[in-house]
Amino acid sequence: MRLASLIRGEWSIENRDHHVRDVTLGEDRCRVRTGSLPSILAVMRSHAIGTLRLLGFANIADGTRWVRDDFHHPLIALGLTN
Repeated sequence: MRLASLIRGEWSIENRDHHVRDVTLGEDRCRVRTGSLPSILAVMRSHAIGTLRLLGFANIADGTRWVRDDFHHPLIALGLTN
């Protein structure tokens, strides 16, 4: 039972992360497939998700809209401008 619980917990994290990457950030629609660019884009998506979570966004789609609506929002939040 404990093993099954651990496995379910691991898959829930994986499913949550994949859902954000696929639905919100469109990772599966990305047509980049060769060279190092797919890995670079994956790292950039991970950093974007992590940064939005650090800024307090539980909903990454809300966070991306917040960034999109005013480019100064993230710069102010990260202390890069006034």
